[in-house]
Amino acid sequence: MKTLKLITALSLLSITLHAQNLVWKYPVDQSRGSQNVRNFYAYLLQDVGNFRFGIMFKDNAGVNCICLDSQFQVKSKFRLNDLAGTIFKKDKDPQYIGGIVSGNKYIFLFESDTRKGLQGFRDYLKEEIVNFNSKSVSSNNLFEIKNNEHLMGSFYDNGSFYIILINQPLGELVFNILDSHGNIREKTVKLDLPAYAGKFGRRAILKYLNYYAVFSSESALKMEDTWKPTQLYSIPGKFILLVNKPGEPTEMITIDKKDFQLKATQFNFSILLGKKSRRKFIDNTLIYKDKLFVFISTKSKSAIGIYQLSDLHLIRRFDITSNTNPHFFNSAPVQVFKIGNKYKNKTIDMKEFVAKMYSEYTPTLSVITDQKGRCDLTIGTFVVPTGGGGQTYGGFQPNNFSDPTQGMHFNPDIGSFTSPSYLLTDYYRSYQIQLLLDTSTFENLPGIPPTPPFQQTESLLNNQEMYKRIAFLNFSVGRKKYFGYYDKQ
Repeated sequence: MKTLKLITALSLLSITLHAQNLVWKYPVDQSRGSQNVRNFYAYLLQDVGNFRFGIMFKDNAGVNCICLDSQFQVKSKFRLNDLAGTIFKKDKDPQYIGGIVSGNKYIFLFESDTRKGLQGFRDYLKEEIVNFNSKSVSSNNLFEIKNNEHLMGSFYDNGSFYIILINQPLGELVFNILDSHGNIREKTVKLDLPAYAGKFGRRAILKYLNYYAVFSSESALKMEDTWKPTQLYSIPGKFILLVNKPGEPTEMITIDKKDFQLKATQFNFSILLGKKSRRKFIDNTLIYKDKLFVFISTKSKSAIGIYQLSDLHLIRRFDITSNTNPHFFNSAPVQVFKIGNKYKNKTIDMKEFVAKMYSEYTPTLSVITDQKGRCDLTIGTFVVPTGGGGQTYGGFQPNNFSDPTQGMHFNPDIGSFTSPSYLLTDYYRSYQIQLLLDTSTFENLPGIPPTPPFQQTESLLNNQEMYKRIAFLNFSVGRKKYFGYYDKQ
């Protein structure tokens, strides 16, 4: 029987313990001629307020629409035996970016390239409205993404869905805000770029914001996202844009959610390295709840600073050098490789760890709060191979494309994918160490830290045969992680 299955992996926040349970499977209706599994895709949209889920499972002959409750019981279902009238008629695999729910109406949003007569391809933001009351699907264009606009990111937060674009010639951020009734409004914010961005030429704003990630108030802060030096956070009442460039002060741009007025400030966090430090440095930042974490590194020394976000009062700082006692941390420093189906890690010494914090060029932080209320801080790097044709400029290239273990180099002239999911799944290199902190004082706590979340994901994925990645789903509910796949057997 051909089924769509969901497996849950519940991390019990001990060293390597995982629980895997088959929680739901659904026999998929299929028409003749829909056996080419290369054209099978699944899209999931969570109704956050009511803890329900809508799933569109598309094959090359039709679409199955399934509504599940919080216990994964089927509440409603129907199938369209024709792709006519859907986005999939002209675009076999549009880019799904999320959506919003209103009652039994699920609005799935896609970025889609569509040929428009002799004018060539046009990029549109489209909505697929799945109505489980009328058991129907309708497709609409929300707006056109112009040639000089680039999708920075999208997320759901507090009743609205945000689609954020970068307008290249105008140097603007464009916020498209969709409510649950399907109404959309647009707000623009003009960015005043620092003087050094002038050397970037006509692509100034793209190179200024290159390697970007966006985070809602509910986003998991995982290393595969937080290594990016440009970060946009949605927090109550405002957006905060952080831009980190090697050797330059960190730009913090605060945007009010009501009137979209901005306030820009620069902070030179090299003070964490010592008074009047003039050494070449790289740095990165992370906002977690009401705290700003800063990671700054030179060839011989790294430092971590934890600040109160509201006034940038320094709460805690500590150095990481080759002489730092490894027992200061809650785990030994490790090197992690993921190459195709091979997953390796090994313990390294502090001297090598400190050197890699600078030479890898991607200082990275990740923070979670475990079940005991401890702050689990992961410090390290995260590097993936990159390729041309992406939305940002400048990136890392392997010295040997057939063997990523042979190191990488930074090439400022190439394009790079902002979220190369196939690379994150199959190729990356990371160095990391973990520290458990008290969430009030941020002093060290004893104990064994949980396995980093992305390692848990990789460990589970490696247990699934490759063919089960067809129509793959990956989402969280509370502390549980769910993985769905189409089982063609």
